[in-house]
Amino acid sequence: MLKISDLNFKVRSAILEAYIDKNDMEIKWGLNIQTKSDKGKFSHWYPMACAKNFIVSPPMQLNHWLDLAGTNVSWKKPYGPDDDPYATLYVFEHEPIFNSKITINRKEKSLYIKWGGLSDVNCNLKYGQSLSLEIETELFFKGIWFGRESEADSKALLSQFLDPNLFKFIKTEHEISLFQPK
Repeated sequence: MLKISDLNFKVRSAILEAYIDKNDMEIKWGLNIQTKSDKGKFSHWYPMACAKNFIVSPPMQLNHWLDLAGTNVSWKKPYGPDDDPYATLYVFEHEPIFNSKITINRKEKSLYIKWGGLSDVNCNLKYGQSLSLEIETELFFKGIWFGRESEADSKALLSQFLDPNLFKFIKTEHEISLFQPK
């Protein structure tokens, strides 16, 4: 469920994915949450929430991607030190999410997210600015991206962070390397 003020939307997809930043030697984790339209007055709304690099993991901090459970991340201001938003909500345009807290929990072999914060929609007086945002949903872990690296190079880099045997190597149609969980 994704809720903006008093409007509820069903989640269509909630993807957790990551990449390894070779310069900083960190795994940077991101979220992308998309919704389905409701059947009512706001049937033309398809809100999306995105948080890039909301968790950063140094080498060997995690034994398994499920070890992200118990993670809490929060921020007050809409923009980080690099002037990029920490996270965005998209309804009509991308707006930063602020006064935000993300909590990740585990249930069996899945991760669940609880995300609260404020954002703007700029639709009308009722759905204008500083609206409450709530997201609760199960996450699908897509995998860890490696750009155009070879399987061997990607595996060697991944082994500095997580056990590569927990993943299978995929080369996408655009020749991008991805390690997906088995």
